[in-house]
Amino acid sequence: MVACYLIFSYNLFSGCWYSGIGTLLIVFFAFLLWREDFLFRIGLKMNTAILLMALFLMLILTAGGYGLMQSLANRNGVMIQYADYRNFIHDLFYTLNEEVILGAVLLGYVKQRFRNLQPAAISVLVAILFAGVHYLFYRWIFTDRGILTWLTLISLIMVGVLRNNLILTTGHVGFSWAFHASWMAVMFGTYHYHTGNLEALLEYERFNLYLGSPTTFMIITALAILSFSLFWSKLKPSKLVVKSQIFTIKPLTINE
Repeated sequence: MVACYLIFSYNLFSGCWYSGIGTLLIVFFAFLLWREDFLFRIGLKMNTAILLMALFLMLILTAGGYGLMQSLANRNGVMIQYADYRNFIHDLFYTLNEEVILGAVLLGYVKQRFRNLQPAAISVLVAILFAGVHYLFYRWIFTDRGILTWLTLISLIMVGVLRNNLILTTGHVGFSWAFHASWMAVMFGTYHYHTGNLEALLEYERFNLYLGSPTTFMIITALAILSFSLFWSKLKPSKLVVKSQIFTIKPLTINE
């Protein structure tokens, strides 16, 4: 599964289709590994209502993300333009692949391996790893190499905390995928260039411009802090018997 995620998510092939093939392969190998429990293990066990809510949230967040990035771009002499609808298709599936492997599967493994750790602690530790992986990949591995700023890295940690808390408390990647895909649809799905020399921004430059902004940092940090209330809600006895997929006790036993 990890090999399928790495090979079919990061521009090793031309065309918008390969990230979707990666998703199918991840699901296929997850089925071979976990059989009846495979959808839960990879965070894709969602009913229709949850899926529709996630897609609606994705649309709302895409509009909000575009507004925020457009404001930041204008302040820094950068123009954002529509590029190609195929970029959005690729981003939709590659972000789903990341949510499954770096989200549901990784969190489930850590929770099973370190049973004494509280979910909140797991969330923070995996978020730090998440930011570190971004730094390493953009520093030494990706084609568009560069150094992510310290504020960008802290913002990535906060993004990771928000994502992890959503997955750990809901048991699925629907809402975390909505946040991730909506942001990337704007940041990577569109064309960004300097108005002065018309040079395109490299990927790490987009990270530093948009996630390294104090405005974005404050918004993401506020959302990350608020997301910890999901754990507190689950501690209330009245919530433990609710049949809603969001507040059931089962998601806290990922991969056990």
